[in-house]
Amino acid sequence: MLLESDLSMSDAERYSRQAIVEGIGIEGQHKLGNSSVLVVGCGGLGIPVAMYLSSCGLKRIGLIDFDKIEIHNLPRQVLYTEKNISEFKVTVASEFVKQINSSINVSVYNEALDATNAERIINEYDVVVDCTDRIETRYLLNDFCKLLKKVLICGSVLQWEGQIYKLMPTGPCYRCLFPSMKTGVLTCENAGVVGPMCGIIGSMQALEVIKLILGDDESRMIVFNGTTFDITTAKLRSPKSICKACTNKSLIEPDDNSCKDLHTQQCDGTRDELSCKSWQEISNDLDAWLVIDVRTVIQYRMLRAKGSINIPLDELKSKIKMIKSQGPDVGKKICVVCKKGITSKKGVKILKDEGVEAYSIHGGITDLKNQISKHD
Repeated sequence: MLLESDLSMSDAERYSRQAIVEGIGIEGQHKLGNSSVLVVGCGGLGIPVAMYLSSCGLKRIGLIDFDKIEIHNLPRQVLYTEKNISEFKVTVASEFVKQINSSINVSVYNEALDATNAERIINEYDVVVDCTDRIETRYLLNDFCKLLKKVLICGSVLQWEGQIYKLMPTGPCYRCLFPSMKTGVLTCENAGVVGPMCGIIGSMQALEVIKLILGDDESRMIVFNGTTFDITTAKLRSPKSICKACTNKSLIEPDDNSCKDLHTQQCDGTRDELSCKSWQEISNDLDAWLVIDVRTVIQYRMLRAKGSINIPLDELKSKIKMIKSQGPDVGKKICVVCKKGITSKKGVKILKDEGVEAYSIHGGITDLKNQISKHD
């Protein structure tokens, strides 16, 4: 053989443009080739993260998601096509990643991340990238990454703005910045998102992962404004002494604002849930039920259950008197509905805290629509 390389011959050719970049080099390429990254969520952020990280020469990438592809995903989750609708995101994404780079080890987790499997999965990786739109999942990832001393890189997009948090094990965690979850938080589901913003923030997350592997160990926050293209970067200094996660107080244990199964909110219990079959009975007897849809006004106007009224989640508490007057005070039971049966559980908890008995529809409007489609 007349030619040789400090990389494998195939890697020398594949990564030739990348390895010659100042700050990467042969040593940096070896670091990438010995690293593993877990991507949590295969949606608008997870897709560009997975694509760029699988392209850069990682040893292993893990993809976790339990959702199926829906038509409303397509404007921002640009890997998927109309032909992929109803397929599992993680299946389609993993197949695409393997087509990009057949030498990378791809681990697929077609399941929800919760307190029963988080430690087992996270512990296998060097870096965790949060690409979900679930604040509950972010707190879950934060607590376990702190416990297991893993780097967590969080990304979020809302309307025209995106944020990234790079959280080192020795630095402040997400709870240092935001000690507990708040109800009524805006998400892309209830406030919307501009598709290209996901590509920008996801690409920036991937870049932060690469820089981290190459030696950049500084905790930071990045905010990107898509209307002005302004970027704000702030260093995150040190953990807060009162932080539960950083001081190992009540770590992982559910508090008033979190649950063991944070992703699916199962801690609320099935006793407060009604099935779609029960909904059919409710719709035939609306004189006995007050049906409250806790989504935003625009979501309610686009598609809703017949006979329901709209009270967004963040307005529930302020309208308890009205709810009582239209519900229990006149002998009606209360049913709460949302898109997928997650926000409605929060609504049930708010009502119960105010002394109002209520039930959540399991699977929400999405399951109701699917049930109707089956019978058409």
